[in-house]
Amino acid sequence: MDKKRCFFVLHGQNEYIAKAEILAILEAENMPFSNVEDFCQILLLNIPDLDTLQSVGLRASMTHYCCYHISTYPCDFGLILSMMQDVDFSMFVKGKSFAVRVKKIKANLSPEGKSMSVEGLEREIGAIIKSNTGLKVCLRNPETLFLGVISENVFVFGTVKAKVFKKGFLERRGRFMPFFHPGIMKPQISRLMVNLARAKRNTEFLLFDPFCGTGGILIEGQMIGCNALGSDIDKTMVFGCKKNLEYLGLVSTVIKADARKLPIKGEKIDTVATDPPYARSSSTKGEKLELLLEKFFIEIARVLRKDGYLSIAVPDTISLESIGEKSGLKLQELHKLYVHKSLTRLIGVFQK
Repeated sequence: MDKKRCFFVLHGQNEYIAKAEILAILEAENMPFSNVEDFCQILLLNIPDLDTLQSVGLRASMTHYCCYHISTYPCDFGLILSMMQDVDFSMFVKGKSFAVRVKKIKANLSPEGKSMSVEGLEREIGAIIKSNTGLKVCLRNPETLFLGVISENVFVFGTVKAKVFKKGFLERRGRFMPFFHPGIMKPQISRLMVNLARAKRNTEFLLFDPFCGTGGILIEGQMIGCNALGSDIDKTMVFGCKKNLEYLGLVSTVIKADARKLPIKGEKIDTVATDPPYARSSSTKGEKLELLLEKFFIEIARVLRKDGYLSIAVPDTISLESIGEKSGLKLQELHKLYVHKSLTRLIGVFQK
């Protein structure tokens, strides 16, 4: 049992992007990690400071839970209970109450995993912990929440240190904001873009969105404590972006500027997260998207600091890697994200 081992329960629809987001967040938080292991919707790794899980939970968009890892067991009901008899659960509890939750990841589940009883595990493990610690069970609001996840052929068990709440993302969706434009990114994906760009949460580090539109990426950056700058060629978008930021009590500098010719001297930008116009309801101001992107990449390479990142979303019909190579930026990651039958996004992460 490694006291510094943790695990993350990931979203199922975009599991690979969710894993990439966790690793990007750890890099942005200057938190080294090692011994990476994964199962279906589960990512395990070692970190030197488990308090970092709170920061990951604050930032993550495609994760359900961030957990302290107690142990991983084979999918054998009797063996799990037998081995748990030897665990000193007093080491892991906080407060005077607890609850046990068990989740089953149905994709790629082994026959042994399928036969495991969720309710049975919750009941029997709860009884062991109660006997071991003397704590009372509280299902509604426990001070310590134990979580077990059945995935593939293993049972991963630990305590929840942070839960990612979806409510905030839902409340910031476009139709609830004062300024709306069709085709904009969902807040959850905007947050993903910020995290993949390795944006740091301090006032001296600058996150830039040169196609800021209604402000989704700036909002999600500011929600986690980033210093953000936005620009757009459309003055209506600049006005609307400022309006949305003010509505949420956020303050960012937003200027009218052409992303192909930015009013920025030298390498002043630390990281870039952006979603250029390409949807039917968006406008490229008469420029073909491929040519717009080529000019944009060259300009971003000029203003981005050495080792800085760019996360960018485009339709999957665009040859993003070749466009990036022409500017001298190096492709680090490439992900596909299905949106609807007419659009699959390609999300590229480049580094200077």
